[in-house]
Amino acid sequence: MSVLSTGSSALLAFQRALGTVSHNVANVNTEGYSRQRVDLQARPGQNVGTGYVGSGVAVQQLQRLADGLTFARQVDSSGELGRLTQLGSYADRLDGLLSNTSTGLGKPYSAFFSAAQGVISQPGSAIARQSMLDSADQLAARFRSIDSQLTAMGSETDQRLAASVDTANQLAGEIAKLNLQISASGSNASPDLVDQRNLRIDKLAALTGADVVPQDDGSLNVFSGGQALVIGGRAGKLTLAQDPYRLDRKVLSLDTPAGPVRLPSGALSGEVGGLVEFRERVLDPARADLGRMATAFATTVNAQNRAGVDYTGAAGGDLLSIPAPRVDANTTNTGTATLTAAISDVGALKGPDIEMRFSAGTWTAT
Repeated sequence: MSVLSTGSSALLAFQRALGTVSHNVANVNTEGYSRQRVDLQARPGQNVGTGYVGSGVAVQQLQRLADGLTFARQVDSSGELGRLTQLGSYADRLDGLLSNTSTGLGKPYSAFFSAAQGVISQPGSAIARQSMLDSADQLAARFRSIDSQLTAMGSETDQRLAASVDTANQLAGEIAKLNLQISASGSNASPDLVDQRNLRIDKLAALTGADVVPQDDGSLNVFSGGQALVIGGRAGKLTLAQDPYRLDRKVLSLDTPAGPVRLPSGALSGEVGGLVEFRERVLDPARADLGRMATAFATTVNAQNRAGVDYTGAAGGDLLSIPAPRVDANTTNTGTATLTAAISDVGALKGPDIEMRFSAGTWTAT
């Protein structure tokens, strides 16, 4: 024990503290960085017979100044914000498409009925008849245009979903690797590694939603909707599997040794969950309602046109053509049956898909 050793302990301790301060300053703009602090404690004194004499100061620990509760709430809100952002953004675009006078149905719809009223007022006028034919053609073209844009929106959603799934898998793999490094360090884990892991968990939560479960070895398990995305040093893998009813669509699945297992709707939150929710709860019903509206309109107009006569006095015919409902076979079918569909009662046309299933010698429709 000496004045020199006591002074050197202070120099070493405050050198570490100053190094930590400079580290904080250097990372002031680093994404995900948490401020660090050196905690000091007095070194044990030595008994000199007449009492104890202090022997200086030592570094107790390097503390990461972050609140676990705040982190948990941030992860939870990131998932919900990601879901609502994607859902709201795409839903606003769809709403704008349908409500805009230059892209929606309102203007050509009104023009058609105005032209029809002109034919009623002047049934012998060739100009009025041609105007009605032109307006019918324009309205049919608008139906097709909207359907085409909704189809394009669906393709864009699928591409965005695939990109988000790839990013989520990459983040899950990085979190698993950081878990291994942190658990191997025990209680001396680098605060910077913890920051990197938490940053990736927050980004993963924004994509898929996340529930974080701490483990005794310092690692964090990450779940979303009950699905394990990260367990210790192992990362799960999301994938997009083929929809058995639609060859043009991929469905969100979890990759397993037995093959892809389809995840139910709403299994994930975040951007991925928002994209799936938009596709299934907004876009698909919108396309179905658009088709139902077009079918009902065309069927009604054709029936009315057949009830009258044309310019030469011959019986009227169909003004608009209506394609038959599409029939898609499940890719796992083992039978050889083929089905065709037609609409006999427009009033019974509700919009949702109908699933036909043959089992134990009986057909069922859902």
